[in-house]
Amino acid sequence: MLKKSCLSLALLIAMGVTFVLPDTASAFNSPTNQVVNSKKLWTIKFTKEFTMDDITKEGISVKDSEDKPIEVTFDIGQDKKTLLINPPLGGYTSGEKYTLSLSQDVHSLNEKLPKAIDMSFTINSDTLPKYTVVNRDAIPGDIVGIAGNFQGYSYCHYGIYIGNNKVIHYSSTDGTMKSAEICMGDMDARFPKGQYFVLDFGTNAKFSADDTIKRAQSRLGEKSYDLINNNCEHFAVWCKTDNAESYQIDALNQTEIQLLKQFTATGMIPD
Repeated sequence: MLKKSCLSLALLIAMGVTFVLPDTASAFNSPTNQVVNSKKLWTIKFTKEFTMDDITKEGISVKDSEDKPIEVTFDIGQDKKTLLINPPLGGYTSGEKYTLSLSQDVHSLNEKLPKAIDMSFTINSDTLPKYTVVNRDAIPGDIVGIAGNFQGYSYCHYGIYIGNNKVIHYSSTDGTMKSAEICMGDMDARFPKGQYFVLDFGTNAKFSADDTIKRAQSRLGEKSYDLINNNCEHFAVWCKTDNAESYQIDALNQTEIQLLKQFTATGMIPD
């Protein structure tokens, strides 16, 4: 049976930043009423490994100002202590107020959260940052991309160049979503010189090159690939701008989204 404990799942919800956490839940203060972007990826850090089962999933919710549930997806970090809450498809609504809730059903192996937690946030009116596709040699901290074709469909694959011919990106060893992982590899293997391009956000980038690389490194080992909600582009753009955005997905119409959902059921991945 799961037990409540004031010394267990103390946590802090942060704007994409992980902090050293207190050992007591009573020390937790929810940073409520934050104003964030429409593609906000919430990062929740626990002091212990938590269990991502159906009970925990039912204990996590996001609702709008009319108490209507928002369809979001959840991922667990490689350290098993980090919960990632992806934005809904198409993003949150500008100007709307939401509440992110964690009930006491969120648990570790044998301990529950000592108390339920609610955090409100409002979506700003800022438009998503613009980028320019540039054909030049990559420098550390750049988003690099390469065009590809998968079963007759054109797409672009993205990663973060970290220097010394190394790139951090989502990759699969066998062409399936199940094996997809954020890993570090050689640029030449996936982004050959003369074939890749740079996605340049210029002054629209929120993070410096060094911080972009640190953010990419912080998610190494993550195995939470989702073609619609957490793909290589979501990851790369988040590293640079804090927006978990896939411009390719957002450009699709509802019919194309439904076809893509059917495709994801096959478990295959355009790597």
